[in-house]
Amino acid sequence: MKRVINLYLGGIVATVVIVILGVIIALPPLLQPVPKTTALLTFNVVNGANMPDWCNDVSRLLKKDRINAAFFISGELAEQYPDCVRSFDPRLVDIGSSTYHHTDLTSQVDYTQLLEEVKSGKQSVDSIASVDSKSFRAPYGKTDDNIYSFLGRSGIVADFSYQDRYHKFHEGQFVRYDADVYDATTRSDFGAFLAARHTDHRPIQINFDNSVSVSEISSIIDQLQSNGIILVSASTLTGLDLTVTGGQ
Repeated sequence: MKRVINLYLGGIVATVVIVILGVIIALPPLLQPVPKTTALLTFNVVNGANMPDWCNDVSRLLKKDRINAAFFISGELAEQYPDCVRSFDPRLVDIGSSTYHHTDLTSQVDYTQLLEEVKSGKQSVDSIASVDSKSFRAPYGKTDDNIYSFLGRSGIVADFSYQDRYHKFHEGQFVRYDADVYDATTRSDFGAFLAARHTDHRPIQINFDNSVSVSEISSIIDQLQSNGIILVSASTLTGLDLTVTGGQ
């Protein structure tokens, strides 16, 4: 009888141990934090219409709440409004270029001239901001098969020219990464955009140019933060150092 009881108790103990081990194995994934949705704000100066006030107001807004973002400007406009470029804190905001003359890179201009547009734009921005900038946005969002030759030969490793993705240099080539892109210059339904997203794992990119009011920018930032979305820099998003301070 005693032997039967011992066998019975042993079976119970073994069952309990198995259950506990199963719980322990299952717990780590359950205890891991749910990945947060990230968003990159990008600011693009396309003309001198409201400069440098727009830059100053946007940079002040970002500094006040220590908000990360990315900023793009052509070399020519950077030279005309150097205080605009310098108003952004490179510890918060990645600085990038958009050619020298805000040139359409798909225009019927020879390769050498377009390459010089990309190189000169970066060099001007870098000189004014005292950085080595490594991110780019093509004017009008227009690129062709030459784009990554232009960028690679100019020391640029991240491209934010598109409405559905970004590209970064990885293991010898530019690789595509999908993103949900909202262009505030052509849309006014940000709440609907957020509600229509099908996955929280794909990053959001919100594009502003200097035609978008600072009040609208502030409203979109408020909506992102109220939804628990983390605002990141282009460097954080790509995992690359895209603004090397003291670069020039």
